Amino acid sequence: MYVRSFLLLVLWLVGANSHLLKFEDCGSVKGRVVQVDFVPCGYLNIEFQMLETVQNATILMNQIVEGKPEPAPLPYIYACNQYDFYGLRCPLRAGGRYNFSLDLAQEEPEFHLKGRFTLKDLSAHVIFCSQFSFWFC
Repeated sequence: MYVRSFLLLVLWLVGANSHLLKFEDCGSVKGRVVQVDFVPCGYLNIEFQMLETVQNATILMNQIVEGKPEPAPLPYIYACNQYDFYGLRCPLRAGGRYNFSLDLAQEEPEFHLKGRFTLKDLSAHVIFCSQFSFWFC
């Protein structure tokens, strides 16, 4: 609870620097993305709404290179087991709105990326799939 409150406070404080990103749905089934908020050199936040209840979920990130998705590793594939990391707690209930948050601050040079994020239940059914362009710092 405290970590989520802290993360929301940080997002609110840097809100003046945040950008709502245009996103494309790429096959959402059990949920839908409501908005994607991006803070350059900071956080990526995907707000989504559940259409069905799921007990647990995995998150996958791909970078789109020449129109084809290529895996881009995330620190944890289980979206709910690392609450302090992604801000999700399972089960994800039908009708609920949730925020998947990812810290993008890195020590590498800045680069632009077209990415695809897919949240799946443990039976590999797609909850949401969304793709958009953003940049790492």
